Amino acid sequence: MQTDFQSAHPLQVTGLEIGYKTKKEVHSLATDLNFTLPPGSLNAVVGVNGVGKSTLLRTLSGMHPTLQGKVHLQGIPLDDMEPLRRAQCLSVVLTEPLASKNLTVTELVRLGRHPYTNWIGQLSPADRTRVAFALDRMELQPIADQPCHTLSDGQLQRTLIGRALAQDTPLMLLDEPTTHLDLYHKVNILKLLKQVAHTAGKTILFSTHEIDLAIQLCDQILILDADFSQFGSPCQLIESGAFEKLFPTDTIRFDRTTGMFKVNK
Repeated sequence: MQTDFQSAHPLQVTGLEIGYKTKKEVHSLATDLNFTLPPGSLNAVVGVNGVGKSTLLRTLSGMHPTLQGKVHLQGIPLDDMEPLRRAQCLSVVLTEPLASKNLTVTELVRLGRHPYTNWIGQLSPADRTRVAFALDRMELQPIADQPCHTLSDGQLQRTLIGRALAQDTPLMLLDEPTTHLDLYHKVNILKLLKQVAHTAGKTILFSTHEIDLAIQLCDQILILDADFSQFGSPCQLIESGAFEKLFPTDTIRFDRTTGMFKVNK
C-alpha cells in the first residue's frame, strides 16, 4: 500500500528498544518506547545522565541499530528508506565537532542542500532561497561571512541548526543543542527552534538537560527511563507526577505549582 508522503506523521515509534549488542550480551537502555510526533511541534527528550538520550536520537536517525521495535518516517519504515530519501526526510545536529571550521557561516549552511544538488554541488535558485531562509530564521545574516572558527558557541550552534534547516526536512533531530551555553543563549536557541517548528511546520525533537526550559517551551516531552518511559504534554506529565520520579527526592524535588525543580536544603 502506498503511503501519502506529505500527510503521514514525520515520526512514529512503536515498541522500540534501544541499547547495544556485543558478541556476548545485549545491553538494553530503554524498552517499549511508543510515541508519535505531529507536524509543526517542538519536542524534548529528558532523563538522567546515561539513560540513552543520545542513543535514542542516533537510533531514530538510522545511525544506530534498534534492538526491537519499529521507527517510521513519514509513514515509511526507516530501515526501508534509501539514504537519499532519508536525507530528505530528516536532518540531524549532533554534538560532535566540525571536521573543518574554515568554512564561513553561509558555506556551512549551504551544505544542508547536499541531498538536492547535482554532483558538483551547484545551487539552484530554489536552493539559494532555502539557504537564505535558514540564515534569516536562525538570525545569522549579520555573521553570514564569518569563518566558523571565529564564532562563539551560541553562534556556531545556530549555524549548525541553520544547516539542518536548509536541508528542509519534515523532521529535525538535535542532540543537546544548548550544551555549554549560558541561560540567555539557551533560551534564545530554544525559542528559535519553537518558532521554526510552529511557523515553518517542522517537527523538532531534541535531547536536553534543561528540563525546566523544556517544560515551559515544548509541546511534548519524552521522559526516558530504563524502567518506564513516559510521553505527553508538559501539563499531562506534571499532573501524572512523572517529573517527581526523575531524581532522588532527598536531594531534588519537583514543585507542581511552579513546574520547576527545587533543591532540598
